Amino acid sequence: TYYAPTSYTRRLQQTGIYAQDLIELDKWRFSLGLRQDWVKTSDENRIAEPTRPLGTKISDDRTKLTGRAGVLYLFDNGLAPYVSYSESFNPNAYSDASGTPLAPTEGKQWELGLKFQAPGSNSFYTASLFHITQENVASKEPQDNFYTSVGEVRSQGLELEAHTQLSDNLKLLGSYTYTDITYTKSLDGNQGHTPNQAPKHMASLWADYAFDAGPLSGLSIGGGARYVGKRPGDPANSFDLPSYTVADAFASYDTRFGGHGVKFQLNVKNLFDRTYYPSAANNLYVAVGEPRQFEISTTVEF
Repeated sequence: TYYAPTSYTRRLQQTGIYAQDLIELDKWRFSLGLRQDWVKTSDENRIAEPTRPLGTKISDDRTKLTGRAGVLYLFDNGLAPYVSYSESFNPNAYSDASGTPLAPTEGKQWELGLKFQAPGSNSFYTASLFHITQENVASKEPQDNFYTSVGEVRSQGLELEAHTQLSDNLKLLGSYTYTDITYTKSLDGNQGHTPNQAPKHMASLWADYAFDAGPLSGLSIGGGARYVGKRPGDPANSFDLPSYTVADAFASYDTRFGGHGVKFQLNVKNLFDRTYYPSAANNLYVAVGEPRQFEISTTVEF
């Protein structure tokens, strides 16, 4: 198969101003914000095409005012229910088949949740329900050199997080997310389907231990696992990518040298070198996850 060469210069310029206010009134907490954006995008082809002569430039200018608001109430026992609403505006640096820049992706999110931190405790927990709608979401087929706006995507679900201080040295972090994502409006025939790479279930568990006395003082070690459930491999939902669990680990050592704080750290990703498939465009374009990786870093504080 022969694909004609293409070459484009795409530019995106975004300017924004925002104002935010955090208000405390007795046990109430209020958050209010506004943001104004100005966006300029352009697409200029650098190779002559049948429908677009060399140097053809297509531009698009957009402005958008978005807002956010939230309210939280602090109970004496550490419970804090809250509700929030926010709007998003994300310019697309992509163009359609004719070279016209795609409209920005716009979204609205409602969130209802409960936070808990017992008085005098370093452990805290969060549970939340969310509902998000996004319009003008960009999508691309692997064989195409252009993007299309697929319409509207609706996401809703549950998030649970726990940060538990089991002792002065041992900390445990866990999270779980259930997400139901659907194309509610689609221009490519996938209405009612789930976007590819969108799992319903995700979870993680992590523990780390910090030594603060004896010959190992300054040493921290930790490890955990990330779970991603099965998810559609293409927008048509014709096949699923299998679920996978990947383990990670780290070790770090804090010391002083020459009057400066020095930190050495080793990170190991995919500790057991598992083979997994994080994403795909269709059954011919399936990505293989990264193998075991070692990262060594040194940080010096002056």
